[in-house]
Amino acid sequence: MAALASLLFGVLTGRAYAQQVAGDAPFIDSWLVSGPFGSPVVEKLYECETGEPVNEAPRASEMTASSSTLAVNPVAYLVDGDTRKQWVTENDSTPWVNLKWSEPIALNEVRIAQWGDSRHVNKWYHLTFTLDDGSKVESGQVDSASNPTLYTAQPGLKNVREMRVEIDKGREPYPPITGIAEIEVYNRTEPAEGKSKITPQVGEALSFGGESRKWDYFDDRVYNRNYDDYQDLYGYYTVKRGVDTRNKYVYAHTYVYSPQEQRASFNVGASGSYRLFVNDRCVTGPSTPAEVQKDLTKTAVQLHRGWNKLMVQIRHTYTEDVNASGVPVAQDKNVAYLGFYGRVADQAGNRIAGLVNSVAGPSDTLTIVSQGLPVGYQEWPYVWNKSVSGNPYGVSASAFQFMAAGGTPGYTWKVTAGKLPDGLELNPDGTIADGLVNGKVDLNSTKGVIGGDAKPGDHHFTVQVTDGTGSSATKDFTLTVKERPNKWFEQGRVGALTHATAVYGSFVDPNFSVERWAGRAKSQGHSLVSVETNQQAYFWPSKFCDPKSDRHLYYPKDEHGNVLDGIKKFEQAVKRQGIRFGLYYASRNTDVTVQDIADLIHRYDPSYLYFDGPQGHKSDNFDVIYSSIRNYSDTIIVNSNAWGEEYGDPDLRTAEASGIYANASRNHLLKRTTMEPWKMIHTRDELSPYYGKRDDYRQVAKEMVMNAGRGYADNNDQSIIDSRGPNWHTPQEIATRYPKAAQEFIDVRENLIGWFAPEGGPERHESTTGTTPYFLSGHGYEDDGRGNYEKFAFPNDATGPQWGYATARDNAIYLHIMRGPDGKKGFDAIPGRSLTISPVGHRVTSVTGLNANVPITSFSQHGDSLSINLADVREDPVDTIIKIVTDDPARTYKLTDVVTVADQIAPSMLKVRAEGYMTYPALKVKLSDLTYRSANPAVAAVHGPGVVTARSNGTTTITVSGRHEGVTGQGTLRVRVRDGVVHAADDMIDASLLIAGKEAYGEFPLNDGLRYTLEGRSAKGGPVGLGAARIRWHGGIVDLSGGDKDKPIAIHEVDTFSFGRNKIITPAVDKPTRGVVWADVTLDGKTVTTNRVFMDLLPYRNLARTAEITSSHPQGGVANLVDGRTIEGARFDQSKWSVPAGEAAWIQFKLPANSDLSGIAISFNSLDQKYLNIPKTIKIQISEDGASWNDAGTINGPTGTADFGFPNRYPLSAKARYVRLAFNGDANGSMIDLLEVAINGR
Repeated sequence: MAALASLLFGVLTGRAYAQQVAGDAPFIDSWLVSGPFGSPVVEKLYECETGEPVNEAPRASEMTASSSTLAVNPVAYLVDGDTRKQWVTENDSTPWVNLKWSEPIALNEVRIAQWGDSRHVNKWYHLTFTLDDGSKVESGQVDSASNPTLYTAQPGLKNVREMRVEIDKGREPYPPITGIAEIEVYNRTEPAEGKSKITPQVGEALSFGGESRKWDYFDDRVYNRNYDDYQDLYGYYTVKRGVDTRNKYVYAHTYVYSPQEQRASFNVGASGSYRLFVNDRCVTGPSTPAEVQKDLTKTAVQLHRGWNKLMVQIRHTYTEDVNASGVPVAQDKNVAYLGFYGRVADQAGNRIAGLVNSVAGPSDTLTIVSQGLPVGYQEWPYVWNKSVSGNPYGVSASAFQFMAAGGTPGYTWKVTAGKLPDGLELNPDGTIADGLVNGKVDLNSTKGVIGGDAKPGDHHFTVQVTDGTGSSATKDFTLTVKERPNKWFEQGRVGALTHATAVYGSFVDPNFSVERWAGRAKSQGHSLVSVETNQQAYFWPSKFCDPKSDRHLYYPKDEHGNVLDGIKKFEQAVKRQGIRFGLYYASRNTDVTVQDIADLIHRYDPSYLYFDGPQGHKSDNFDVIYSSIRNYSDTIIVNSNAWGEEYGDPDLRTAEASGIYANASRNHLLKRTTMEPWKMIHTRDELSPYYGKRDDYRQVAKEMVMNAGRGYADNNDQSIIDSRGPNWHTPQEIATRYPKAAQEFIDVRENLIGWFAPEGGPERHESTTGTTPYFLSGHGYEDDGRGNYEKFAFPNDATGPQWGYATARDNAIYLHIMRGPDGKKGFDAIPGRSLTISPVGHRVTSVTGLNANVPITSFSQHGDSLSINLADVREDPVDTIIKIVTDDPARTYKLTDVVTVADQIAPSMLKVRAEGYMTYPALKVKLSDLTYRSANPAVAAVHGPGVVTARSNGTTTITVSGRHEGVTGQGTLRVRVRDGVVHAADDMIDASLLIAGKEAYGEFPLNDGLRYTLEGRSAKGGPVGLGAARIRWHGGIVDLSGGDKDKPIAIHEVDTFSFGRNKIITPAVDKPTRGVVWADVTLDGKTVTTNRVFMDLLPYRNLARTAEITSSHPQGGVANLVDGRTIEGARFDQSKWSVPAGEAAWIQFKLPANSDLSGIAISFNSLDQKYLNIPKTIKIQISEDGASWNDAGTINGPTGTADFGFPNRYPLSAKARYVRLAFNGDANGSMIDLLEVAINGR
């Protein structure tokens, strides 16, 4: 007897593939489907019913191994049904396992699951079967596969008593460790002739007994834009039609024409348990459920000359596996999703000449039977796709194939009227041409790709098919073209991930102002913000979230013991700001992921899904995962943190841009996808073991502009903190560090806002939002007419403007003159500050220095060349933006929204503000012809430019109208008047507290009161005046070591804080003490609680604030030393005391009285994370009378990396009224700069 790897019902003994497969035979993407049925109706019609296959391996009476050196990995794990438990042995050069049965068995299939350890990946196996008569049958070498290895014996073996499996027999040198996860043994059903004939036709019924379902035309690509060959039946039945298929049967059928009698391979992979029927013959028995993949089974079939019938029966096997706590775990292959792949090929997976597939079979009349066409997208291939690599977890999708039936096959096709969208052409074989070259992807080719200039909308055309006798038939079709779904994200230019979403609210401040957090994201220019849903812990009550697991043990729970939803408030806050919301999902196995994603989509309606960690799930099926998303919406875009590889069919690419100004890998996707380099702020109290410091907003701003200039969408992470709570940190660290880290993140972002949108100045977001990189000639390459994506993305010293970047939108061109990123040299690359650019194809009407909104009048235009004199333009340390406006009348962006908010200017008076924007909230426009109208002036009247005055109790609506470039928009605001007080009438949903400008944490010496602000927020996202609100204040002392893992912040409320109308008086302390303040705000009967502001109360005053300051040099800058400003927003380091290096200098502080001094704090200048203009030494001198001086010590100026925003502290224990800082002139720059000086004492 010969034992061999069979084509009967198992894969060849090569690697099993998931989304990519060997050979060029196309997959069949149009089928007839029928179901679901409660019973296997086709088996009943054919009278070939069979039971589920029985795994004989666990029935073995004896299991032995050559060795089992690890007690925790015994040989019994081979048959326990759980691949997570494995038999493992060490230092065995000839390992084997042996199964023995007390009664002889029959078998024809053995499955071996690879063990999960990279130290030794099994390469092959050798199987020896001992029969009842003592004879042996050997398999020979069976190459290992990943999902799993299948060995089949043809014909089957009978009277088997023992089976020995040897691992990597003969391998030298042999690795020191090896193992196997699971072994299964089956005796599959043999083929049998059906007892009846089934001939499916569209609209006709498949029936048996009391069950009947019609055959439907099914092409997954019509319902789902995933570029793959996976036929998603879950999406078709359950999502689109609301039909439950679990533990029911569904059938898929196709006809295949063969010009001759010949052998072929019917290659199928399906979820659940499936069975194949060919030409009314029951070819296989039911399969054992496995991870669905292409060519999971290759079944040898005999094709007749003419039309052949091929059918797949799929039983949607589903079980709800649970753990000891009763929580679902989805550990087996009886999964929630349902779908399959199918194709006919030769044994190597290659195309068989002359085969034709169709949803209809033989008839006398030639007919075109293709129905609706998939939607096409600009700059994307038309449904076909292919990875540049052959990785099994990549992507591959067959070209679209028109189908005919009847007549004499040997069909040829052509378009006889109308035309396909630009970029597409119809091949004579009926396929819409792909762009493969010898089966390989050419990323530079546009063949098979719908052009970027293809007109959106319906494209009508007529196709004709001609058969082998010359007969022909025609049919009209409509192909709809849309803008690619990821374009809004690309041109929005700024998105965000948010890590550790629920941690701060769960363990530090349950009322952290998510509304202010979302408002900051909007002000930074984001078009989208996404939040983390799971990463080591679930942040929403997923069915797979075990509240009793270690990772969820300390998270807040609801009354049912489930983890609270930590995501909903983030979703609502983001959407209230008018920006899109997305979700970050840390990858899990296919079944868990599919079910989680469905839950997340239903709960939060995201526009974007980001998958982290696909590298750890290479054996999972990304066709299934991404298809499950697109079942619900074609507009949700998908990113995959794939580190330059391909996992399925994403819409975006990403890179972890760990270093400042880091770039990403080059494009490797056929689809037009946007690169989204991710970066996160990291500060003194929130550093990362993986990434460098990023705490200077000036660098972050440059990165945002840089990525827009590269054509990327900057991922400006918006994490509150990047820490994960009591599973990682002690309660004391959480109480001590987390509020500091949150404030540091806030400070960086507020400064970023201060640069992009300086108070009283023009918004600079317009120079990046909605723009595309602008081609300028003479910089090392020619315009390719397709966006020059790689050239823009990877500028160097030979390509691209050396002075910076250029972007454009409609009739505006923006020149970004900057230093640093990509080696840009700024004004140093513009000789004489005279800049000439081309092409500028329309007449230039104005040139402006956008930073200061100053017209540049010295420019000239000759043809398409523009010369600008920049001599009078002041250089901005981040980005000097030159705005060029032309008379181009074309507009992509127009006024889309008018948003109204109100500021409380007096209890009885509001000032209504109207903001207009184009598509993105960051793309603001100046509205003209503003009008204001009150629906009921008797309640509240409007006068002047939007001033609303209370008249009588009641509620009314203020309508604001405005225009921009001929487009009119309206916004409304409801206001309420009660007892003479007017405020926005929308429900207050949030109130936020700032103390001395700090929202989460501040450090405060002894003081005479700290100014605070309270602000309400409405359900519309705008401010709510709190003039009519009732405030209940809370003050407390934090016991930094008194918390536990359930409640890390231990607060003892005290009455030593005093609260005035505008100030909070903090208690005096004799040692550093952590305090906290918050408030309950009640308005219109609704009470909300503000965020907590933590504060370190210090036992000294900053005596320099009230000192008389003099200097050796002109007095102009000394007041800057105590104004509380360092480096901020668009002011940068303007508030400083600065003298030339090389000159001796001093600063003297005359304190209000003789004082006990405890230390000095100095804020130094910095740039690019390095100290700038630092004195090498500072001599500290003290005096009680200003005449007799004593040296109190000499300190060295700081070196190394600067912590942005932090002063350097120096101890000083002395009693004095005068303090002098003396400099000998030595410095690390051309100047000596001090930004702020504090002299601490009491």
